[in-house]
Amino acid sequence: MGLREEKKAEQRRAILVTALELFRAQGFESTRVADVTDRLRISEGTFFNYFPCKAAVLDAAADDILDRATVLLHHDVADHDRAVLARLEELVQDFAANFAGDREFAVQLALHTRLGLGREREQQTHRFLSELCEEGQRRGEIRADVPARQLAELFMAVVLVTVSNWLLYPGDESPPTDGAAEGPLDEALLQAWVVFRDGTAVVPRTVKRRSGRAVGAAGRHPLS
Repeated sequence: MGLREEKKAEQRRAILVTALELFRAQGFESTRVADVTDRLRISEGTFFNYFPCKAAVLDAAADDILDRATVLLHHDVADHDRAVLARLEELVQDFAANFAGDREFAVQLALHTRLGLGREREQQTHRFLSELCEEGQRRGEIRADVPARQLAELFMAVVLVTVSNWLLYPGDESPPTDGAAEGPLDEALLQAWVVFRDGTAVVPRTVKRRSGRAVGAAGRHPLS
């Protein structure tokens, strides 16, 4: 990267960091582009050279979160030394860590962005997760009676819906079903993950022969 590109990257980063600080302090709706440019002592034209509108700053923040998750997912696909379910759980924990530290700001991301999950990224994420599930099926770790692509879809749904509900329905505003949005995000996500994991993993089960003696039937899922 040349000096000019470095300066442009530094300027973009300064605008992003400053705008996010103001969004946290004042709220997204109450923060004006002029507030950002006044603090940085730059023109509004300079701001718009990097971000076409105020909401684009939030889009960039959401992209950063999803980029980190994508890098980790790509790494996990290539990490064949660990069990597939352990790698999926790491993804859940890492995703929770991105949001749990600043709930109010995370709510702003949820309200004003799609959390960076555009069509191309969604397809890439689904492909990586499908590869992980296929590996787990080949290794006998994940049930094989459900297509890997469908398991990947279910995993994405569990994570995204849990995060969305936690962000948008905190406390007394939680849905009337069970109040699952209350409490730390990592607890909500891990609880949802355990339900998904237990419905996905291949585990031994006890079956009865005609004689009445119980025997183990390894490799068959309790739902099969």
